[in-house]
Amino acid sequence: MDSIPSVTRQYVNRQVGFAATVAEKLKASGMTQRDLADRLGKKESYISRVLSGDANPTLKTISEFEVALGEDVITFNLQKNRSQAIPVTKYNEIFRVDLTGGDRSAFISPGEMTFFPSVSHTFDSTGKDWPSAA
Repeated sequence: MDSIPSVTRQYVNRQVGFAATVAEKLKASGMTQRDLADRLGKKESYISRVLSGDANPTLKTISEFEVALGEDVITFNLQKNRSQAIPVTKYNEIFRVDLTGGDRSAFISPGEMTFFPSVSHTFDSTGKDWPSAA
C-alpha cells in the first residue's frame, strides 16, 4: 500500500466515495439508474460506469448529478472562508471571482467556469476584458 502514491490513493477514495454516495442517494430516493440517466440526458451505461468507479466525472458533471438528485453529493469545508467576503466583479456577462486571497481567479459565464492563476486583464479594441496569465 505504501508504494501507491498518495495522490492516487486520494483520487481512488474520492472516486469510490462519489460512486457510493450516488448509489445511496439513488436507493433512498427510489430512483433507478435509468431515471438518473434520463434526468441527466446521459446514457444509462455512463451512469453504470460512474457507479462502478470506472468513470472520471468532471466537477460540472458532479454538479449535474447533484441537481438531478436534488442534493449535494460532495461537500466542501469552506467554514474558514465563510467569514470573508469573496470579491466578484461583473464584466458584461462574465463574472470574475477572486479566490484564495487573489492569487487565483475564476471567470464565470453562463455554462462554464475557468480558473486562471495570477490573472491580469487586457482590453481589446472593442473594450472587452480578456484575462491573461501574469
